[in-house]
Amino acid sequence: MNENKSALVERIIKDLNSVLMKPGLTDFDIVPVESNKNKSPVLFEDTSVGLESWCVKMVYMHCYNELMDNYLSHPKRRLSKPSNVNQKRLNDLLNTTLLLNPDITTLWNKRREMMEKNFLEWVSELQFARLVISRKPKCNEAFMYRRWILEDVLREEVMHPYQFIDALVEEEISICTMAADKCPNNYHCWDHRRWLLVILWSIRFDFDSTLLFYNEYKFIKEWTANHVSDHSCFHYRQFVLKKLYHFDERWNEFERLMDVDLRKNLANFINAHIESDPNAKLCKILKHCLEDYEVVVALLGHCPGNCKCYSPYSVTYKKLELLLYELVQSDDLLKYYKYHETLWYHRRFIVSELLQTIYNHLHIERNNGKLERVQGPTKVGECHGRCRKCHDEDLREHFGKTEKYGVEWVYHSPLNKIFVKHEKEFVKDRRKDSDKYADRHDSYMKAKVTYRKKRERALITTLAECGLQIKEY
Repeated sequence: MNENKSALVERIIKDLNSVLMKPGLTDFDIVPVESNKNKSPVLFEDTSVGLESWCVKMVYMHCYNELMDNYLSHPKRRLSKPSNVNQKRLNDLLNTTLLLNPDITTLWNKRREMMEKNFLEWVSELQFARLVISRKPKCNEAFMYRRWILEDVLREEVMHPYQFIDALVEEEISICTMAADKCPNNYHCWDHRRWLLVILWSIRFDFDSTLLFYNEYKFIKEWTANHVSDHSCFHYRQFVLKKLYHFDERWNEFERLMDVDLRKNLANFINAHIESDPNAKLCKILKHCLEDYEVVVALLGHCPGNCKCYSPYSVTYKKLELLLYELVQSDDLLKYYKYHETLWYHRRFIVSELLQTIYNHLHIERNNGKLERVQGPTKVGECHGRCRKCHDEDLREHFGKTEKYGVEWVYHSPLNKIFVKHEKEFVKDRRKDSDKYADRHDSYMKAKVTYRKKRERALITTLAECGLQIKEY
């Protein structure tokens, strides 16, 4: 490179880095310009920075070659650490090179080295990483760099005020939303968002993560409704849904935020598949706002070895509320957005979670395609024998039935029958629209839900005692 071009490149590097020192920058991009118009190619307006495209190649090659020759490649300097003498020049070269090509891991590691030597401030580095992401939303190196900085900031022993953590969380969420909006199927931004929720969950004693998870579920529900072919955002939705299982406080606030009555939604789903019998036991239970355990017992039966005082009844009920709400939402999406494979895969997740919830409640696991009883905390009826509050003959009688029928009970539990009937009807409806994925879902259901016929007649009596009369399949 001749002296004139070298001087021009040095001036561009200087102008660009002087702009990067300004606080509050949010965006960077390359502006298509064919030739030099005898002015600085560095553009700056409000919170956005740009560089004219005519100079990109020569600026990048100049910075990259100097980095390789003077800081990284030479045997005597490859392991040399930044010093007060060269850190300013090194920082300018790294800024320029990474903005133009952020996919060089070695350069990001050099920035980490400078951070550890306190040559760089973490606030300015987060801003720089945002500029990189604004131009290349799928830059995993930039997201990894942000995680490296934030993990150190959030886990340090200094107690941060709530306002400080709230500001960091709001900034990270806005960056992830911006990256997802700019580039569909952006796994890296959704993975970063998932990491943020995980680390906030780990420090929940210093940060109230309950409302954050509620807001995230509302956000991702609306986002997936507008991005029905994006596998990454549905994966994030499944992550948030599984985290909601662990929250029990301020549940009414969650329902108000979502503008939905989950108990009413569950009752409507069940009643839609029950024969019109006003005297049915299940109809009576769901008609009134009774305890959670009564609804679970009506749908699944008592948890083997435990009475109605057993606390996981409320956990099971909450899972059923959420999963049946997800199933209803999936019905609407698949009817409105036809032939989308992503929506069917999300439905498989719902089916799998719902079946696993039933298995966990009944202390059952699937081993090599065969259902087996898992040893619970107590033997069947043992807890009932000790519990003074729940001493009733109906409970003792039901324990005897679950012990007699064993794992066969899961196939004919009221909820399982209703759920399978719903899926059969839904698949039949989707086949009318020639949706090829409906047949795949039907095959998946046959693999996940297997019926045993040899004891079916004996169990019809038990099913009738639950107040249900469901047509045979």
